[in-house]
Amino acid sequence: MMTTSIGSTLALWEDVVMSMFYRNRLTRIISALAWLLLSGCSAVKVAYNNAPTLTYWWMDTEFNFNDSQVPVLKEKLASFHQWHRQQELPQYLDTLRQLQTLMGGPITPTQLCDIYAQGFNHAQRLGDEAAKPMSSLVVTLTPKQLSHFEKQRAKSLQKWREEWLDVTPQERQAKRLKQVVERAETLYGRLDEAQTALLRQRIQNSVFDPKRTETERLRRSQDIMAVLQEHAAGKSAERLSHVQAELMALSRRSLRSPDAAYRSYVAELTRESCESLSELHNLSSPAQRRKALKTLQEYEADLRPLMLPN
Repeated sequence: MMTTSIGSTLALWEDVVMSMFYRNRLTRIISALAWLLLSGCSAVKVAYNNAPTLTYWWMDTEFNFNDSQVPVLKEKLASFHQWHRQQELPQYLDTLRQLQTLMGGPITPTQLCDIYAQGFNHAQRLGDEAAKPMSSLVVTLTPKQLSHFEKQRAKSLQKWREEWLDVTPQERQAKRLKQVVERAETLYGRLDEAQTALLRQRIQNSVFDPKRTETERLRRSQDIMAVLQEHAAGKSAERLSHVQAELMALSRRSLRSPDAAYRSYVAELTRESCESLSELHNLSSPAQRRKALKTLQEYEADLRPLMLPN
């Protein structure tokens, strides 16, 4: 069976919905344990079963761990992975089944936004659970590691600026169109001219504003560093429950900005996406809907073995 990356297997529709505007890496920064996004890999079960190791490698790039931190972190990652296998994978399976029931007929924007809301709830649970192992790590971070992490964040932001701000509006729209078409074609197969034109028009009329996204990314980065600096270097080693609560609050602020204007902006982008994808689906041919159903069934077949112990 042809499979996709584990990220697509577990959250394809969220990728399609959110591709109408740029999805930041915040969840992976604060809840690095939460989302393991791999490049294309046909051995989905092997990849998922090795998720703790792969996540550790990513986190080590961000923080550059020392020898004393590694054993505890790997143990915490293994426990988090077991929780995810038992508690979250069945939820993903339920979402896939819901999507399959929608494929045969017309879909409303409300139905799609309901699916997106489930994905948001998944992310919140992941962030809350990830706060447990992350609290044990944060109190051991050294000033040198915090400096390394801050430099990694600065490089990430610069790369984002180059891709989304240091380009013409036409280049930015072309990039967004390419993204959403590629993700939609993963589900439906090749889009026709009318479907592509629909997405192009929607993107041209979108409220998407990369400057607003940049401002929020900066706010989040400052929030992250403030929390890490407050509790790193053993400052809160005797109050792990407090650190855990702080990280959980940080994760939730990352998912739902304290800036009311930005929350309204994201809500409008989400509404736009749900409307656009509803229209796209309702323009789909019977063959495209059969392809979409088959794709989702294949994702379900990929997902089921992951719920079994190694």
